[in-house]
Amino acid sequence: MRSLRGLTRLKENLIKLKKVLRENQHFLPLKQISLTLKHLERAFRRIDLIVRDPRVDLYELAKSLNRKCNQMLNEFSKLDFSDQHALKDYLDKVNYLARYVFASYYDFTNKLQVIRRAYRLFIFSFVISIILAPLILRASIIFIGILMFPLFISIHAFRARRKLGLVIMAALSIYPLYIS
Repeated sequence: MRSLRGLTRLKENLIKLKKVLRENQHFLPLKQISLTLKHLERAFRRIDLIVRDPRVDLYELAKSLNRKCNQMLNEFSKLDFSDQHALKDYLDKVNYLARYVFASYYDFTNKLQVIRRAYRLFIFSFVISIILAPLILRASIIFIGILMFPLFISIHAFRARRKLGLVIMAALSIYPLYIS
């Protein structure tokens, strides 16, 4: 599989990034650097799991992750250590990259289909409960409109792979249970 070579290169690049961050950690905010290093460790463990059990060959995704990691390494060499705001933004970007590598596990092992199916079932049950709400609860159209807004935000956030989609889904899952 071509993606395995890309993933091993990605792990090497992440190790280089971690090494550079550890060497210069006295310039970086202490609380954020510890969190960033923890996220990078989680990403290493996930890459090891992906390499052990690959089911889908996603060479383009591995190449994209490599490109982003190389970009982070290049940005570090251009970073001004006197600007605390720039350092904080850089660490936020590294955290985002580590979380994306962590989430890519579901793509490479084809476990994302299970999550998508559960999410589609939630949306289906939520829509059915919204249709039945005026009959059972005598809910008004305004109330239903108010519930549709977080549903659309949840759908958009889930497609963009943000935690917000799952958080809103968890908050809204009470409503279909209440109707039934």
